[in-house]
Amino acid sequence: MKYLLEIGCEEMPSNFASSVCKDFKEIFLNKFSEIFGSKDFEMIRQNTECYVTPRRIVLFSNLPDFTPETKQKVKGPPVRFAYDSNMKPMPALFKFVEKFNISIDNVKIDKSEGGEYVVFYKIDKGLKVSDIIPNILPRVISELKMTKSMRWGAKIRFVRPIRWILSLSDSGYVKVHLGKLESDKFTYLERFTPNEQYEVKSIEDYFNIMKEKNIIIDQNERAKTIELEIKKVLDKDKKIVYDQNLLKEVLFLVESPKAFLGSFNPDFLNLPREVLTTVMARHQRYFAVVDNNNEIMPNFVGIINGVNKDTKIVRAGNEKVLKARLSDAMFFMKKDLTKKLRDRLDDLVSVSYLEGLGNYLDKTFRIRELSLAFNRFFNINLDEELIKNSSTLLKCDLVTQMVFEFPELQGTMGRIYAEKEGIDPEIALAIEEHYLPINMKSPLPTTLLGKLFSFSDKCDHLFMSFLNNLTPSGAGDPYGQRRASAGVLRILMDNGYENELEEIFNFALNSISYITTLPSRDISQLINFMKIRMSSLFIDMGYRYDLVDAVLDITSSPVKAKRRLDVLTEWSKRKDFFDIVSTIIRLGRIISEKEELVAFDPSLLVERDERDLYEKFINNKDNLEDAILNKKYDEILNIIINLSGSIHTFFENVLVNVEDKKLRDNRKALLNLISLPFFRLWNWKKIVRNQ
Repeated sequence: MKYLLEIGCEEMPSNFASSVCKDFKEIFLNKFSEIFGSKDFEMIRQNTECYVTPRRIVLFSNLPDFTPETKQKVKGPPVRFAYDSNMKPMPALFKFVEKFNISIDNVKIDKSEGGEYVVFYKIDKGLKVSDIIPNILPRVISELKMTKSMRWGAKIRFVRPIRWILSLSDSGYVKVHLGKLESDKFTYLERFTPNEQYEVKSIEDYFNIMKEKNIIIDQNERAKTIELEIKKVLDKDKKIVYDQNLLKEVLFLVESPKAFLGSFNPDFLNLPREVLTTVMARHQRYFAVVDNNNEIMPNFVGIINGVNKDTKIVRAGNEKVLKARLSDAMFFMKKDLTKKLRDRLDDLVSVSYLEGLGNYLDKTFRIRELSLAFNRFFNINLDEELIKNSSTLLKCDLVTQMVFEFPELQGTMGRIYAEKEGIDPEIALAIEEHYLPINMKSPLPTTLLGKLFSFSDKCDHLFMSFLNNLTPSGAGDPYGQRRASAGVLRILMDNGYENELEEIFNFALNSISYITTLPSRDISQLINFMKIRMSSLFIDMGYRYDLVDAVLDITSSPVKAKRRLDVLTEWSKRKDFFDIVSTIIRLGRIISEKEELVAFDPSLLVERDERDLYEKFINNKDNLEDAILNKKYDEILNIIINLSGSIHTFFENVLVNVEDKKLRDNRKALLNLISLPFFRLWNWKKIVRNQ
């Protein structure tokens, strides 16, 4: 059965539209995974597509006509009551077959632990798939992830009001309901067009209407069309400033894309490039244009919705809007340059930091304190006067008119204004770079000063939020803590600092004066949060989750964790890897975590195999300690393999839990003595077989 579903709504936000495509398809498919076997379900998956435009979610699938048949065993009376000694039916059997309206020929004898019983297998025919779809759709909508939604109708929540539903199979319309809204036989075209409503007679008819009316429902095709449209309006010596985020945003703002080329007064090219591109891309959704030398041109490319619109009128309107925006930017910059950055420091008192946690002047001084502390802690050896003087400039652009109007330019305008004032280029660059990285994949600061300020800024943010009980919840990041943690972890890894997070954070907190103002000094919640973020980082990098758990259960140092993960990952490729893991786990399994162990006494070793194990361990002990200390991981593996035979022999021939308490406790102490060094680097118990 071919099936088409179109959910039409008011224009969805671009960021939701981009994510709903995958989510809608997966949730829809999950409903069928509960019904069909793996083979049938995989066929459904391969034959299901989801398309999204700003106004519609379209799902097209090739589904089975019926759900699978189910076979149910129905138990009847015991054989001794169903048949006589000659196996002739008795009244109990007649009542059973009459109850279920079946023939005696349909019953069988089933042998089980409870004896012999009469049974028959009831076959329930599958349901028509078209009959179960109406129950599935509301559940799919309710399970979609929406950061913001609105309630409409009775109980339905969605990101925008749903206006129509089209639901049909190759054999006719399939009635579905969402709240009080019922599916109909119509689709709707671009707003404000004549004959906006179109009757759809078949699935093929639907796709023909979309094609005829230039509505490109397939987002991949729409992306290609946008790129072709851009090329159409540009001369060979011009190209757009490639912006992946803007392309993705525009992709879900239009369903009938058409490009136009606009222009602006060349005098505006006196504005910094970053200002021009930010105004065009972030505020107007335009693509900036450059020549073959990558010099910005007084042009822009806009994408509109509707191939039949008059681009001359559209272009004139957009040029007028952009002119006003750029004129404002010119005015702001001219006004900002009348006052030096350093003279703006005291103005930061008017800019609130986190609610109830002071202002950006306070934060500036905290960053200065932390930067001086981390400079000593990590032996960076930057000049302390340089740190003191330059740190006070970091946030000064927040009180400029340009950043007030265009917040995305924070840091960038600080660097530009610093350069225009003749401030040392290294300091100017650090002002901009201290905001980096903004996520797990964005560039890192390139200078020592930029890295130091970035690290201090982000640590301060984590301290102030967590130690004032502002903790993240759910998938959002309202206080920017996930973003800050990404910066801290990546800077530590990039610089190879091996310190544990507890050591770094405690040193910082004990080195700063504002520690006395914090309601708490307990960093345990912050450390747990950082480990969760580290785990996500490593898993995103492709590491096995169980190996990540094995490492992070022992260390909070991202550098040590990465190194040990690489080692475990390499070892996990060995065929005998889990045998090695099992050997080490077995050493510690017999000991309870709450058990208090006695001191090990070699004189209490009475069995030959326990003496052999101890002697072999002692012969390897110094090499093992040296290997752990000097990160000779292959040597550690060799020692484990070398001890494996003796460990297995010990467990085969020596009983640990003997009645003699002294012997029992001493054998546990021996196992603990041997296992402890191996658990200093990894928690082997976290490793899962057959990953």
